Amino acid sequence: MQLSAQYRKTPPASLTPIAADVRPAEVDDDPPYLGAWLSYRRRWREIWITGVIGWITIAALVAILPRFEGGETVLTVLFPIWAIVWMVRSVIALLRIVGFSCPRCGQTFLNPLAPPMAQVKCRNCGLRKFHVDDRGTSLYRLLRLRAKSSP
Repeated sequence: MQLSAQYRKTPPASLTPIAADVRPAEVDDDPPYLGAWLSYRRRWREIWITGVIGWITIAALVAILPRFEGGETVLTVLFPIWAIVWMVRSVIALLRIVGFSCPRCGQTFLNPLAPPMAQVKCRNCGLRKFHVDDRGTSLYRLLRLRAKSSP
């Protein structure tokens, strides 16, 4: 089972023929690929948060511990342990991004040999990144429309 297979949905048959003047937010309250792309965004945030928290923790340890008696001894013990935990967490977060599967076809979306930010569509089915339905509605457009329509 691919990582994001649980987020994949098929659109209801009654909603497939759509008039040209109808906005996507009015037709589909829950587009078929919305959950998968929101999960992808959470995975990227996880990478950034892991990196920032890791650097802040190391900077705090290096700045604060040497001021205390025996702090350098504690630092020599804590630093390698924290570095290992941080690296394992970073590798897990990176593997979750690389293993992200296409919401439409279920194949791996990203090519591990190319930068993820440069890959804009699925290598297998051609679904563009952050398109929440087969009509080409982008995730950001949908979120803007929902924000405008919410009271």
